[in-house]
Amino acid sequence: MEMKTFENDSKEKKLEKDFNEIVEKMIVFYAMNYAVDNNGISISDILNKFKTNYIFAEKIIKKLEEMQIIQKNERIQKKKCLISKEEWRDKRILFQNDLKINEDMYKEYINKKLKYKKLEDTEDSLLIDAIEFALETGEVKNSSIRNKFAVSYARAGRIINQLEERDIIYKTGEVLITKKEWEENKKICFG
Repeated sequence: MEMKTFENDSKEKKLEKDFNEIVEKMIVFYAMNYAVDNNGISISDILNKFKTNYIFAEKIIKKLEEMQIIQKNERIQKKKCLISKEEWRDKRILFQNDLKINEDMYKEYINKKLKYKKLEDTEDSLLIDAIEFALETGEVKNSSIRNKFAVSYARAGRIINQLEERDIIYKTGEVLITKKEWEENKKICFG
């Protein structure tokens, strides 16, 4: 019995690692787009546009520098774009093809993540209702959870955190799964 738990944990860790790589590639692609469209990009642009943390934003900037999309200059905050819009059009197709594969992997990850994780005692009893509310509205925030379910700020925050942990929503509150994916996995996850 313990062996199966260990096996499931290692599968989930591999899934999480694959997922993080997919997200990173997707953000690199969209950051390239942003850099070309705005003739440059800064760490604060990535922080604001992708709602990520500083370390991750710094990592994306370094990737763009390594790929010679933006200039390497530590003294300036906004890094100038090194490729033209015409050059980007050609390169973009290659990246988009890779991104389509990644989107499929991303959807597979979401489905597997939902299947692996049963409702736990530590999770809020309103979680299922909150997921269905998120799917109806397409986006949820702390305030919308509070208003919909008449709960405290703290409880709404815990529900939001649980939705993020399950990869139901992104940090911005945007829903990451479809109604179809939810219906397919609902019985498996929640009985």
